[in-house]
Amino acid sequence: MRAKFYGFIRCSMIAFFLLVLIVPTIHRFYPFYEEVSLVGVRKVDSAPPKFTMDDWWSGKYSTAVDEWLKDHHGFATDLVRLHRWGLYKLTGQVVHAPATKTDTLIGRNGYLFENLYVMDAISKQGMSESAIVRFVDSIERVKDKLKDRNVAFIVVLAPNKALICPENLPSWAQDLSKDENTDYFLFKQELVKRGVSCFDANQYFREIWDKHKHLNSLHSAHWSYYEAWMVFTNTVPLINSQQILDIELPAPKLMENYYAAAGGMDDELRPQLNLPKFCADYSDRQMSEYPIANPDLGEMFANAKQKRGKKLKALVIGDSYGFGLCDAIVRQPIFDEVTYWYYCRTTYLVNGPMDYSEKRWLYATYNNKGIFPKKDAYEAYCKDADVVFYVLTTFNIDKLGWDFPAIMERSLNN
Repeated sequence: MRAKFYGFIRCSMIAFFLLVLIVPTIHRFYPFYEEVSLVGVRKVDSAPPKFTMDDWWSGKYSTAVDEWLKDHHGFATDLVRLHRWGLYKLTGQVVHAPATKTDTLIGRNGYLFENLYVMDAISKQGMSESAIVRFVDSIERVKDKLKDRNVAFIVVLAPNKALICPENLPSWAQDLSKDENTDYFLFKQELVKRGVSCFDANQYFREIWDKHKHLNSLHSAHWSYYEAWMVFTNTVPLINSQQILDIELPAPKLMENYYAAAGGMDDELRPQLNLPKFCADYSDRQMSEYPIANPDLGEMFANAKQKRGKKLKALVIGDSYGFGLCDAIVRQPIFDEVTYWYYCRTTYLVNGPMDYSEKRWLYATYNNKGIFPKKDAYEAYCKDADVVFYVLTTFNIDKLGWDFPAIMERSLNN
């Protein structure tokens, strides 16, 4: 009897082992159901590695096959989600430590953070004081040259959520978040010292955070659409105070706010957790607040634009925060044309909606004009701007503006 029992166990284990080997392979080529793709995860090439004798003997082939199978064996995405769910239940995170720059970290009170911003807030700055001084010197020269051409210039210091609400960071990082750790701290001081007009979103949102905690979506990496709108409305008085333009920009007016399930930037990190649907903590989108601007800018401004005889143009230079700012700018038709020079690399012409009263989270559409040599892009799309918005994030200051000051100086001198 005992021999039969052990025989049954052996056969069962063999059958189970064969199923583990065979069923995923069958599912890979003849799927039982369509697996939900992972978000924010780059797969290796879809075609399996090619076999050669040289690669076989060198071990390169087996290494490539192992890497390929991680992404392409049956149930791959479901197993990744189960693994992340197990990590989440055991550690409160979905990735192993140490996290990579683009990993999503789970903080307190449901807040999510991209690790890139957390490391910027808790690590020491990357630029020396002398390097920051030289960079701001070049920005000041650009500001002066633009002023001579009657072009308004404003630096927008984009917020870092890890600096604004450190109480919502993972417990190990809460006491480590400091302005002094970032290049932002000295950079802001130098801008103020030289009289370069700037809007500090970090400072602004910290001041109003307790009263307006809905401003920053729990699951956003960047500013929310409502935050971006608040930033834009606060830059308009700073532009007018420069007294450079031949027209005064009207103060943006809000027609109404409405709540909706978060979309786009407001929900960008939650899907990247890649948790299974039965993990109720992060299955559903949060509600976010969205602004609807009043498109009626007043008869005085309309007459002033008509009398002006040429388009009123805005140029936005920046990193990914620029997408949110462009969306805020086109929510109200102050500018006739908006150009977005993404990393001084890709050029977009940004258009507003046909119906400004429509309730939706995204208002801007981006017409990608492609990547051009920097001088050509400047001449074609950026040269005739009336207002230049220069968006910098705390961790991107050390990129020296993607050569923007140098490009502008060379172009304006010519």
